Amino acid sequence: GDDSRFGDELGRDMAHGGFGIWARGVLALIKDNHCEGHFGVSPYAFFVHPNFVEDKPVPDVPGTPAILVGKSRYEIWKVNGGNVTQLQSYGGFVGNTAVATFQSGISLSYFSVNDNDEVGSIIEGAHIQALGSSGRGISTTHSRLFTLNDVTIEGMVEGNTITGIWCGSCNNCTLKTPNTNLIFENIFVDRDGECDFTP
Repeated sequence: GDDSRFGDELGRDMAHGGFGIWARGVLALIKDNHCEGHFGVSPYAFFVHPNFVEDKPVPDVPGTPAILVGKSRYEIWKVNGGNVTQLQSYGGFVGNTAVATFQSGISLSYFSVNDNDEVGSIIEGAHIQALGSSGRGISTTHSRLFTLNDVTIEGMVEGNTITGIWCGSCNNCTLKTPNTNLIFENIFVDRDGECDFTP
């Protein structure tokens, strides 16, 4: 499957492949970072497959909400009353920027939502500047809902073939991206991929 590169390690790998910040979960606050240079895959990536580190307890490190310490993914799900944990539930993805070459500026894989969720995980204040002539600003896989607030995807090379938002397999769903102030600048196409789109 599309997670075969990581699956053999059961989530114990070291984020190899060419990433700036690579997260296996949605609990951390990733805020005000800047990635610059060449990334073989992506400056920012979330690969939150439900089978990864599902039994690993959250460590007691500075900044961790006390309610999470020592709990597994399943125990956190119970604390949330059976609701899916989103990026903004305990952490967030806020104010991050990139000036780089990459396959995808922000890669988002395996994000779940409840049936009645109209927000999903929130990407806030991101500015992705693509120095290459191809690539994707945001790429999603097996995910169907993100809210994009104050997000800019900008192509820096004239005549590029960059896609703003690409949707990989989302199991015959519609990728929804409600937003405030979503800006595409100097790119080839705003949205493309294997899914239907609802802006």
